[in-house]
Amino acid sequence: ILNCKGFGIPDNGETDFQKRVALTFDDGPRHSHDAAIYDILDAKGIRATFFFLGEQVQANPTTALTAVNRGHEVGYHSWDHKNLRAESRETVAEDFRRGMGAFTALGLQPAFFRPPFGNYNAGILEEAAAYGLTTVNWTNDSLDWQIKEPDSIVQRVLSLSAPGDIVLLHSIHERTVEALPAIIN
Repeated sequence: ILNCKGFGIPDNGETDFQKRVALTFDDGPRHSHDAAIYDILDAKGIRATFFFLGEQVQANPTTALTAVNRGHEVGYHSWDHKNLRAESRETVAEDFRRGMGAFTALGLQPAFFRPPFGNYNAGILEEAAAYGLTTVNWTNDSLDWQIKEPDSIVQRVLSLSAPGDIVLLHSIHERTVEALPAIIN
């Protein structure tokens, strides 16, 4: 997927579709930040995609289910955020088995997979496809894992923003929560 058409934003014939971007959040659900992000998105009438780690889904099932119950999409982001590209095919298969098991135990069937660090190879893509997952990376990296100031995160996202972007954010940082309203506006 090269842009947000067909990912997170329905193309229902609206003429302003080209002005839209998809907001995505990685690495949850594990912090109260997820709940704060859900509240901000709800207040703004926005739906997003959350790429959750299997171990965190297992540890925080209520937070994972809340995302779905509030109308957001959830995707798979590996069991524990290791660089799957550096792992054997057997380790990759075990990661998907274990991680997707955490989702299915809650009755969730993600449609999308985002590899940690954006790193993938043919084996990872094949494993994702075996679970019916479409692999999705991003086109606009907020660098919120590195940039400490919320205003700087906002400036980075907006300066890189283009119609159809998929914006990468992380729900584990307070600064991301603080930057989100301005990004949406």
